[in-house]
Amino acid sequence: MLVDLVGREAGRDRRSASVQALAERTQVDRAQATRVETTAQMLFECVRTCWRLDEGDKAALSWACLLHESGLSISHTDYHRHGEYIIANTDLPGFSRTTQELLACIVRFHRKRISWNRLPSIDGARLARALNLTLLLRIAVHLHRGRSDETIEGIDAEGMDDGLRLHLPSKQAELHPLTMADLTNEARHWSRMDRTLDLVVSD
Repeated sequence: MLVDLVGREAGRDRRSASVQALAERTQVDRAQATRVETTAQMLFECVRTCWRLDEGDKAALSWACLLHESGLSISHTDYHRHGEYIIANTDLPGFSRTTQELLACIVRFHRKRISWNRLPSIDGARLARALNLTLLLRIAVHLHRGRSDETIEGIDAEGMDDGLRLHLPSKQAELHPLTMADLTNEARHWSRMDRTLDLVVSD
């Protein structure tokens, strides 16, 4: 533990090395992971203050972005479940069991339906943290559904106490109807989590 703490102070975090190694073993698409991470971190900065997020949350989100498709190494079907299993059951040096469970939870719920009764039985603060980071990852994944550098341009985001407001240029929205359909459906998922995803399309 002391070695890990000293390493983090010196800028050498074993957890990042562990995540990088797992991403390599599971043959993660690094280009796609980087696209998703860039957008997720942009959203993170928009909500950091009102959602009371910290640097630990930022790191966890980065790791989840890198590993969110790790389950594809097993199967394309329900790969989010496979990713959860891999992360929860892999030896990740530097990680506490709590942080490793958090990372597995975020990957598990980054796609498809999410509901309260499917979330893990953990304390309220950890559950809120997991949900916050999961919601940001879900938006970033939707925005990069095409798996290319082409995405909706000119997006602006604004954090709210209970959610996120996305401002999208109308012309860009017209060029990406499938992404807009995903985001509209995602807003319903957020509503079930007592959160608000407000999509504002304007010129």
